[in-house]
This record gives sequence, C-alpha cells and structure tokens, in this order.
Amino acid sequence: MNDLQLVQQRLNQGNWRRIQVWMRRQDELPVEDLLAGYQLDAFGVPQPPNWLYGRHRYAVLLSLLALSPGLRETIRILDLKGLAIPCLPDCLASFSQLQALYLDANGLRSLPASLCQAGRLQVLSLGRNRIKRLPKDLSQLWPSLRKLYLGHNQINSLPFVEDDMLIVQGCIGQNPLPEPVGERWVFRHVVQQCHERIFELFCGTTSTSDEIMQTFVTQGLFLCKHLDDPMVYERMFAGMRIQRSGAIVWNQNFGRTAWSRCAALQLLPFLNRGSIVDQSLYLQHIRRLDLRSERILPTELVKLPRLQSVVVSSQVEIPAEWKEHDWQLTVVE
Repeated sequence: MNDLQLVQQRLNQGNWRRIQVWMRRQDELPVEDLLAGYQLDAFGVPQPPNWLYGRHRYAVLLSLLALSPGLRETIRILDLKGLAIPCLPDCLASFSQLQALYLDANGLRSLPASLCQAGRLQVLSLGRNRIKRLPKDLSQLWPSLRKLYLGHNQINSLPFVEDDMLIVQGCIGQNPLPEPVGERWVFRHVVQQCHERIFELFCGTTSTSDEIMQTFVTQGLFLCKHLDDPMVYERMFAGMRIQRSGAIVWNQNFGRTAWSRCAALQLLPFLNRGSIVDQSLYLQHIRRLDLRSERILPTELVKLPRLQSVVVSSQVEIPAEWKEHDWQLTVVE
C-alpha cells in the first residue's frame, strides 16, 4: 500500500471529528491526487472520487475542495440535498464564489459558524433537518442573501430582526416560529390558500371547455412561479413520483384530470430546488417519460435538460417544439 492509499484509507475511517483533527495535523495533503475523479454536475451535485466511500465522504470531499483554489473558485452552486451529511465541515467560507447552497434532508443538527462568511451566498435552503438554532451571525449574509428557506426543522426563534434583512423571500416552513416573522416571509395560511386556489384552477369542472381550462391552468402556473415557495410545491407534489420506466405515479392532487396532469408536467422544469419531493422529480433525474395515457402534451418539457426518451399516443397532437428537440420520441397506438 503506497502513501496515497494510506491517506485515502485514513480519510474513510473514524468519526468526522477525528478525521478533521487528522487533516489539520497534516503538513501537506496530496489534494490534487485525492480529487482525481471528482465531478460536479451542472446542477451543483458533487460526485466523490471512487476511493472515497466512508460515511463522511461528502464532508471529506468539501474539505478537500476547500484546499484546492483551482476547484473551489469554480463552484457557484452546491446541491447537497439528501446526501446524508450529518456534520458540515468548517470550510464553507472558502468557497468564495458560492451563490446557492441546498442542505435539505441531511439530518443536520447545527450549521457551522463559517457559513456566515460565505459573502456571495444568495440562496440558502435548510429544509427537513433537525436544526434548533441558526448561527447568531447569520445577519452577515444579508448583503447578498435573497432567499432563505428554513423548511421542516425545530427552530423556535430567529437570531435577527427581519427589518434588517434584504431578502426577497423567506420561508419558515413547519418550524415552531410565531407568525408574522415579517412582510417578506410567506405565511402558512397563504400556502394553504394558494394550494387550494391553484388546484381549483388546474382541475376546473367537468363542463369547463378546453379553451377556458387552458386559461385557468396558465393562471395557476403564474401563481406557482410567482410565489415560488418550497412549501407550495411540497404540498402539490407529495406522493407523486416517476418510475424508472418513465411511467408517472400521480398523486390525488394532479391525478384528477387531464388538465391537472398537464399542469404538473409544465411545472416540472420549474420545481423549486428547495422543495423536498421524491428525487425522481428533480431535473437531473428525469430521463424518461411515458405519456401514452395523456391527451394534452405541454411544450415546456423541452426545458428538462436530461430528458432522453418520451413515449406518447398516436391519438394526441405533438407540439412542434418536440419534433425539433434532440430526444427519442416514440409514438404508439
């Protein structure tokens, strides 16, 4: 076993505290060699090199990236949703170009104080963790931060005054925080009302004509995109998923009518990245869609960047934009 393999072995073993202590004690680590094979996709989702497989592999990866100026300066988005990162490394401030950070669904109990020094951060999403307190110096992010999604946590107080914030949008999610937090924060009852109103538009009635339904759906889509709140999308898409075959398992919300299903398809390219929904619904995972049961096909699907294969019925009208798109289109009887 050579020196590089010994280092790799050490970084895969033990708890995160011991790994951190060991890394600090090293005069020099072969960072470039250790990061060979690392990838960051267009959505900001990191892929560790093959040798890095331990429980804390993503925390180790972030720590190594922080030691590589050539790589860390290129990172503008980090999407770490659902990667089982129980502890974040204390190096996030090193990513000086970082603009969006998604930490949802990791079981985090706290955030490192260094996060408050990420001077260009515009979006911070924290949903579905176990966080009880936010860093006391979080207000240091105000000059750049525009969206703060607190999601489902256990936060019962905020270490800042809303009037001092410059954010465009805040979401308190299901935290035990008293309302109102401030005028830039979405109220829980507004989410409920929007959810109900949107599906009134998406579903219409059995006697509503297609022409009017198209207008209703357009209005509903405008509400979704304008509000752009994770809680709204989570409520709408709860229970919905896309199978490997591309077949869609509809939920009670969208499965009601052909127009409501069409609305869901139109929303997929715009799904708020801070929303916790089934992973198969995220942009980077949608590669196949089996739409042979759908009678209304939206043009917006061309905005799904990794969609490779679509199956449709010969009885429906295929949008002209689809025929010009670079994917496999299968028409069945």
